[in-house]
Amino acid sequence: MKQSANRRESAVVAEMIADLDDDAIFSSTANEACVALPLGSLSQTFSIADPRLADWLRDRYFRIQASPLGEAALRNVLATLRARAMCSSRRRIVDVRIIGRTSPDPAIHIDLCNSRGESVVITAQGWRITTVS
Repeated sequence: MKQSANRRESAVVAEMIADLDDDAIFSSTANEACVALPLGSLSQTFSIADPRLADWLRDRYFRIQASPLGEAALRNVLATLRARAMCSSRRRIVDVRIIGRTSPDPAIHIDLCNSRGESVVITAQGWRITTVS
């Protein structure tokens, strides 16, 4: 019975990993394994070492199976994601959170790094919070 449950858990975890696009799993130019997770119409990049990724995986597994994800399976999925990211030729810069533009309409954009995709836009006239549409 226990072995059957472990196989079922492994199969669901394999599906969860397979659901992620290959482009969503990559390493940063600083050699950090990362994954871009879908958040509504946006995606947000997380280090594979970030506890929020483990929480996302646990939540997603629970929504599918209505039972908690075991620690061994969680370690395996994180190790697999890390290996896929580090063995991939895809490298991305992920540490840019502030950008500026000089024209038209000079402004500084600061990513608030929240689930709503908000950023602060600062101009000569003041500041406002915007969202990615």
